[in-house]
Amino acid sequence: METQAENQGIVTETMPKETIKVIDSLPKQKREVILQAISAFQGPLPPPEILAGYEEISPGFADRIMAMAEKQQEHRTRLETSIVRRQLNQKSFGQLIGFVITIVILSAVVYLATEGHDWLAGILGTTTLLGIGHIFVLGVRASNNKPVKKNSSSPKK
Repeated sequence: METQAENQGIVTETMPKETIKVIDSLPKQKREVILQAISAFQGPLPPPEILAGYEEISPGFADRIMAMAEKQQEHRTRLETSIVRRQLNQKSFGQLIGFVITIVILSAVVYLATEGHDWLAGILGTTTLLGIGHIFVLGVRASNNKPVKKNSSSPKK
């Protein structure tokens, strides 16, 4: 069921439900005044009508706003590239360290087996292989188990 605000062409999907209820409960004249005053935009740039208004206030102001948005986008792109590169380096380093540790442990297993410590070599070798199998075959990683939270501008209840 549409609310009175929606009937008047107001986008209410980003408004809290309580706000919509309060607006709908007002007398028609007050509701129209409030709904005319509600204006919002999302993103780095305001709508063209508002940009034109800025340009009327100060010539070149709209160009400065556009340049600011472009500069912010370039910064964000560089930052994201840096983060992705750092994460790849971190994963590669982790794999290298894991490989070195595995080789050291397996070398210790071979040494223990040749020195007559078969049970100790068997336990150490089995647990090492099970650990490697758990990581590589099943692909279980602590970072993949965390739920991803999305940022939203809607208020929390």
